Amino acid sequence: MSAEAVRVPSAGAIFWTEAARDGSGASTALGGAPAMDVTLTTPVPAGTQVALGSRGLAVLLRPIAYDHAPTPAELGVPLGIPPLTIAGVVRTVDGRFHPRRFRETLSPATPNYVPLRRSLQATTVGEAGAVILTLRWDTGAPASWSVVLLSCVRNGVTLGFCGQADRHGDVIIPLTALPPLAPGQGNDSMIVRVNADFAQAGADAADPDALAAASFSTGAGFASQHSVTIVRGTITKGRDLGFAAVTLQSH
Repeated sequence: MSAEAVRVPSAGAIFWTEAARDGSGASTALGGAPAMDVTLTTPVPAGTQVALGSRGLAVLLRPIAYDHAPTPAELGVPLGIPPLTIAGVVRTVDGRFHPRRFRETLSPATPNYVPLRRSLQATTVGEAGAVILTLRWDTGAPASWSVVLLSCVRNGVTLGFCGQADRHGDVIIPLTALPPLAPGQGNDSMIVRVNADFAQAGADAADPDALAAASFSTGAGFASQHSVTIVRGTITKGRDLGFAAVTLQSH
C-alpha cells in the first residue's frame, strides 16, 4: 500500500530582528517573541498564502501532493520558484518596537531579516546614562523616525550608540556598554550623526530603508556631523548641551 504525502513549498520567509544599539547595522533575534500586527501593502499571487507568526512570516505556495512517500532525491529537485517581492507595515502589539515599513524580495534559498528598533517606552537606560534629544526639520516639522548615531573613542577603540526618534521627533540614545571614565577624564567628546528622511515627517510608520545622512545644526551652522560633550552616568538633554532641538536641513 502506497503512502501519501503533501509538500508545501515556500517562496521565502522574513524574520523580524532587533537592530543593534551600537549603530553597527547588525541585528539579533527578537527576545520574548512579541505579538505582531502585519499589514501587507502589496498583493500576493493567486494560490499563495502568507503564514504570520511572532517571529516573522512565510509565503507558502500551492501544496504538492504525492501518491507515495517522496524520496530525498525528489524533495531535492528545485521547484523553479521565481523571486517574489512583498511589502507591508509591521507593528508590535505591545509597542516595544517602532512600527516600520518593509519591502523584501524573497527567495526560497535565503531568508530575509527585517530589523526593528526599540520604541521610547521600551528603551532601558543603564548606569552609563543616556542622551535625550528632540529633532525638528528647518520647516518646523518633526524629524520623525530619524536615527541618531553617537560615537566616541576610548583607548583607540571607537564605540557607537544609537536610537531612533518616534513620530514626534523625540529620541533616547542609551550609552549602554560605555566604560567608566579613566582617572583624570571628566567627559567624552562624542560625534553626532543623523540619518533622516524629510518625506517621513509625521508618517505613521518608519521607512528605515529610505533614511540617509542628513545635514543638521545644534545652534550654529549646518553640517553632516557635530561634536558634543557628554558626561558618563548622567541623562544629558539638548538643553544641557545648549540647544532646544536638533534642526535638520530639509533641502
